[in-house]
Amino acid sequence: MICQNCGNELPEGSNICLNCGFETVAPAPVQEKAADVPGKTLGLVSMILGIVSIACCNLLGLVSIAGLITGILSSKQAKAAGLKNNQSLAGIICSIIGLVLFIVGVIFCIIYFIGMGVASSSYYY
Repeated sequence: MICQNCGNELPEGSNICLNCGFETVAPAPVQEKAADVPGKTLGLVSMILGIVSIACCNLLGLVSIAGLITGILSSKQAKAAGLKNNQSLAGIICSIIGLVLFIVGVIFCIIYFIGMGVASSSYYY
């Protein structure tokens, strides 16, 4: 590296010029573009489906199942490349939560309708 003040060559690994005492700033290393993670798009889709399955009405649990499947596929693609895909993990977790909420909702509906059936049939006797 060369001193920015006097043009003298600096010793290897030093950023202070021995000739004039000027402290030079080392050029920032050029960062390479991050490698594309395999399954990144599927991971994003899985995460979106998982969030939607929690936040919205989960139509027959299909949104959760779709999020779970895409999350697993994305995770397998990333794992095969030796990488980690956090989006797919988030999608899997959100999809499982959405599926559990859907199952709990179905159970509550069944209990409610059974209770309503019993209550309405008792009026006829």
